[in-house]
Amino acid sequence: MNQLDTTFREEIQKHPKEAMSHFEIVDPGVWRLDEKGHLSNLGGEWVGPYSFTANGNDYEAFGLKRNITESQKRFFSDLGVEIPSESMSPLAFVLGGGVLVAAAVLVFAFLPAKRQEPNREPATRPGESHVARHEERMPSLPALPPSSGTKLMSLYERAKRGDGQAMFEIGSAYHKGEGVPMDFAMAKTWFGVSRDVGHSGGPYGLAEMYLQGSGFPVDYHKAAELLKESKSRGGIHSGYLLGTLFEEGKLGRGREGEAAVCYAWAGPRSHAAACMRLGGLYERGAGVPKDEVKAAEWYRKGGDLGNAHANYLLGKLYDEGRGVRFDPMKAAEYYSKAGNVGHAMACLSVGQMYEDGRKIAQNYPDAAKWYRKAAELGNAHAAFLLARLLEDGHGVLQNKSEAKVWYRKAADLGHAQARVEYNRLKGK
Repeated sequence: MNQLDTTFREEIQKHPKEAMSHFEIVDPGVWRLDEKGHLSNLGGEWVGPYSFTANGNDYEAFGLKRNITESQKRFFSDLGVEIPSESMSPLAFVLGGGVLVAAAVLVFAFLPAKRQEPNREPATRPGESHVARHEERMPSLPALPPSSGTKLMSLYERAKRGDGQAMFEIGSAYHKGEGVPMDFAMAKTWFGVSRDVGHSGGPYGLAEMYLQGSGFPVDYHKAAELLKESKSRGGIHSGYLLGTLFEEGKLGRGREGEAAVCYAWAGPRSHAAACMRLGGLYERGAGVPKDEVKAAEWYRKGGDLGNAHANYLLGKLYDEGRGVRFDPMKAAEYYSKAGNVGHAMACLSVGQMYEDGRKIAQNYPDAAKWYRKAAELGNAHAAFLLARLLEDGHGVLQNKSEAKVWYRKAADLGHAQARVEYNRLKGK
């Protein structure tokens, strides 16, 4: 371990909150040096080397292109790192190899200046296809069935040129039986060649097979290893899925903190469900300190990215005044956002607000409208409440026959009181 790595690890351990305020956490295995001093387990567009000085020692850095913020520059400056503004301004750092890896979506390896440049090609170069570099070791590709359609044949042509994404998509077609007969052995083969050329989809596809028990026995631990590999190659959804395995106890109990790390990595990369799930961990205090303010922030990010459940959960916080200022109108707004894209509980919640009339102005027609949406989405209690409005004629034309229909639907969905009301009307 070089002196710079030791220095950063020590400083981050001394000032974890300060480091956290500047960088998102990623897992410690993002980069490493092999026994020859070469970089491994990395992906992305490599740049460098850049020379800089830290604590009186000269170092070179090889890293992935990203923008570095002024606050990050100040943070490194406080630790004694001099960042040349012209050469380093387009870069950000990730500190690797220890207990905590800090950073802004960039992996950097810090090497002594006299060490020879790592003998590793960049994962991608501007204007170069992902795996053109691997042509000298291109795996042999199995032929597609003669009946394969135009889309698959087009993917096959791309695969022959070393396109790992095309290989992954052909594997997915075999896995799902789309355009070709379902064939788990062929799916495994195609995911394998995608993996061999360095594409994140290859290990992700194999992980899904282990998760679903398709072609392999279900094995969460093997799936997790493959998801870690895919994540190290930039597989954002793989990072999210890995987090769900940690959160749901599939890899052992009490690993919600590792789930939070995965979600914190995937969420800022525009993964809406990761933002929503990280918000849930903060709301519950599972694996992270309980913090309803942070929960609201992550729910908002997830909702802005289109996650309906994140909008629903943010609506609940506004409804109850937790983590945000109590604001029934905001609650109704976020419930409505979620409800309009098919979230049944959000429809029910805003309907109850309109019927109740204590937090927002009472409006029976709007209550009936939202109950109907929720009921049509299969919510038993909404069907019961809609039936009650129809029976009493609140906000809708009184219609006991239709009320009986909705009582019956609610009863069939397991609503006990709806069964009682249905039998009552049926007997009349």
